[in-house]
Amino acid sequence: MDTTAVVAVAESAGVMDFIMANLAELVIGLLAFIKIIVNITPTESDNKVFGWLDSLINMIIADKKKES
Repeated sequence: MDTTAVVAVAESAGVMDFIMANLAELVIGLLAFIKIIVNITPTESDNKVFGWLDSLINMIIADKKKES
């Protein structure tokens, strides 16, 4: 019996578990990386696109915040 396929499925399940457990941190890190790239480029059009994307993410996050 070939156990390579079983090991590959188990490893992919571990990766998916990691992504789901750390999704917010991964999204924040990705947005920070994109913001760095956008700020390095000299055009303003990509800054507007990132601003729109950032506003969209903030609306989604603001909807999920717990009231203190």
